[in-house]
Amino acid sequence: MDLEQLTKRLREFTKGRHDITTIYLFNTQDSIDVNLAILMSDEGSRAFEISEEINALIQGDNTDDRKIKLHILNKMPLQSQFNITAQRKILCSTNEDYRVDWEVNMLTEYYDMQEFHESWEQIKREVK
Repeated sequence: MDLEQLTKRLREFTKGRHDITTIYLFNTQDSIDVNLAILMSDEGSRAFEISEEINALIQGDNTDDRKIKLHILNKMPLQSQFNITAQRKILCSTNEDYRVDWEVNMLTEYYDMQEFHESWEQIKREVK
């Protein structure tokens, strides 16, 4: 399944839904698979069921050798959330206000934690 077909199916699937606000496409350094991150409006309370629905929707016609991997963005580590949103590859979005608010909150938390991470890295270097 090419990216255009995948995007079309996902847009149809999310149309009128309030639990999925955004689906991001992202790359990982060690993977040739297609990775999708789903931003849920209810912090992923139905994440498993929705993942199963999307898998059924897209895996059936996938003749490509690459696997399509789904991730719930709300449940991922902060660094991963930052990396995915920094790539800015949005396949579909049903609620731009929610997406922007979520991204602003995530970025605020990320940059607030930067000083802590830098201090921690410094301590690790000094201990060696």
